[in-house]
Amino acid sequence: MYVYSSLYTGSYFIFLLSADDIAPVKIYFKDHETSIGGKKPLPHSKSESAGGWKEKVYLYPALLQRKWIDYRYKDRFIPAVSYDNIMPIELHYPFSSAANDQIELRLKTGDKNYKSVTLQILNENKEEVFEKTLPPLTVKKERSCSFSLSIPGVYTICLLLDEGRFLKTEILVYRKKSMCSPDVLIERMNESKSVLQFSFFCTACGARIYPVTGEIIDEFIHKNYIPFKEYLDIEGMGLDRISAFIRTIDHPKHFKQGFIHLLNILRLASINDELTIVTNLFRDDTPFAHYITDKLFLFDMIPIMPDRELQMILNRIDDDMLAHALQGSGKEIRTKIINNISRRRGRSIMNDLHLKVKEEDVADAKSEVHRSIKSFFEERFGRELKIPYATRGIYRLKNNEDFLQNVSLDEMLLHNGVIAAFDGHELMLLGNDGLKRFVHEPHMSKILHCYAYDYETSGDAVFSIAGVTESSIYMLSMFGIRYARIHIYNWLTSLEDTEALENIARHSIIPLRLPSSCFVLTIGAVDGKRKPHEQVIRIKVRQETGSGN
Repeated sequence: MYVYSSLYTGSYFIFLLSADDIAPVKIYFKDHETSIGGKKPLPHSKSESAGGWKEKVYLYPALLQRKWIDYRYKDRFIPAVSYDNIMPIELHYPFSSAANDQIELRLKTGDKNYKSVTLQILNENKEEVFEKTLPPLTVKKERSCSFSLSIPGVYTICLLLDEGRFLKTEILVYRKKSMCSPDVLIERMNESKSVLQFSFFCTACGARIYPVTGEIIDEFIHKNYIPFKEYLDIEGMGLDRISAFIRTIDHPKHFKQGFIHLLNILRLASINDELTIVTNLFRDDTPFAHYITDKLFLFDMIPIMPDRELQMILNRIDDDMLAHALQGSGKEIRTKIINNISRRRGRSIMNDLHLKVKEEDVADAKSEVHRSIKSFFEERFGRELKIPYATRGIYRLKNNEDFLQNVSLDEMLLHNGVIAAFDGHELMLLGNDGLKRFVHEPHMSKILHCYAYDYETSGDAVFSIAGVTESSIYMLSMFGIRYARIHIYNWLTSLEDTEALENIARHSIIPLRLPSSCFVLTIGAVDGKRKPHEQVIRIKVRQETGSGN
């Protein structure tokens, strides 16, 4: 297990790297008793275990990100904190500048005062070439700073704030600036020793421009699943007796009949075949699939469980809890449980059955026994179901050689500003109107404009911003991602949302729905080497389009 913490105020993402692909891991969690609005904190529910901790079993890899919840793993306490919700500092700067010319930056904070602000300029090797400590930043009061750079290149602007170090944006410093036609640029690229040294930018929003190709990928839901053969004694009791028992359970008739037919099929199937069949059920009959995986109440299935597994489960459950759960239960359940515990314990429980217990306490006790049964089987026999549930449109980066040749709107993620090509020394503006294209999204009938935006990013470089339109933000993955979770905080409404990503290749551009003009992304990801990463991106979209920075 690896807990990756950061210096900023944000959520902790917890990655269970010690688990293999099918071995479940048990995590304990509990809600904070947090006072909200001066009101008394809500007490823990009666169904929680001692100390207020509840248990949940996760399959590899578990990405936990809950607000106001604490986690414990193998007796180690893991605190959770609130998500980042600070707006970025507004930064006004020239998109490009000639070498040795004075560059003026203007900064303004919209929602927070900063006592200490240090401006850093880094070259392409991430080496510091300029640093200056600025006076304190107060809300809506603008500060300015001037400097010059003598060596051409792409420089990164960073801010050291009270809460840590944030990357802001890039600025181009050129030796020569010229207008250029596409034909001349292609000729220059062919003459170059390395086409990859050319970078392309949108002069309207300042974002890099990439040649891409569209692609549709599948998205999946991962579920813990207990194979029926593991918790139903099919061979020992026989399918006929099990079927007769299932018909007595208080569940919808058509679901019970379907379940009996399914067991008849699974009786002769392997575990892998069972996983395939149940996964396909989620595709073809989702309500029934949810019934057999989520709604099937395991407490009612006790009479047809294998004795050996049931004995191990009952050893985990407190006598009082077990006695309360058996209140009002059928004779078959009582007999099965009494036959699988010691005589002394059985006598004690039978004596407690005559005590008067509240209905809500009985329901809580049954829920606790149900949770113990499910946790045991998940921990011991759990398998992972990978259920396709949606598709997502993404873009893959193409080689620069394809940048200006045989390109259509479907093949490039372009912007409505003038394209600027930069080879490290000369800045070439493509003056041909045919190259002033617009961002194009699949399945969209209208052309969308790119927007200028302020942003800050801290932590690992999981994503960079590839552009913002009136409906989407485009995220470029900087490395291959096995799993990722993106928490989206809408600064204007305080509403929260999440996005889950899986198996994203390096240099893929992911469109995400734009929640508002001000929002914060808190990102947790696991790369191809199972190393965890965390990043925060703060974004404030400007209302104007087509205007440079």
